[in-house]
Amino acid sequence: MSIHNLSRKEFARRAGMSVSKLNKMYLRGEIPPARRIGRADFWLDKVVDAWIIRAFNKLLARRAACPNNPPIPA
Repeated sequence: MSIHNLSRKEFARRAGMSVSKLNKMYLRGEIPPARRIGRADFWLDKVVDAWIIRAFNKLLARRAACPNNPPIPA
């Protein structure tokens, strides 16, 4: 099993958002903490994948609780 560090750009791409949105979420503490390597921040790919899954599950739960929202396509 290899460990891969994701940069901000890679994290944003994997999560389907802009780097600007990622930065705002980072400042609000809404994403996992980064690991500082030199002058750059990195995230472990497994941590990012787990965060994406949790965020998607929260979205599904919120949408299920509101009957006016259309279902998310599979």
